[in-house]
Amino acid sequence: MLEMPGLTLEGLEQELYLKPTGYCTAIVVEPGGTENGLDYGPELVEVVVLGKDGRVVAYRECDDMLDGDWRLGSPADALELAQANYEILNAEGA
Repeated sequence: MLEMPGLTLEGLEQELYLKPTGYCTAIVVEPGGTENGLDYGPELVEVVVLGKDGRVVAYRECDDMLDGDWRLGSPADALELAQANYEILNAEGA
């Protein structure tokens, strides 16, 4: 799994380069932890390679509560979703 702060498109593309179709990884948007005595899992964007060159992927948001719909796109699209979610979760006052 790849951690969010400092994660670059180059790092994600390198992770996916020449991986077989079906190779899975996840971008950790927010790690899991404990709040009010309850454990919770991480907020992720799961990424699955659909082409040998790693340029076409399926990706979705997922956490303890909900798995989002799969989307088709590029590694850049998956990273963009992860960064948007990271900004929402870490917005000032949130």
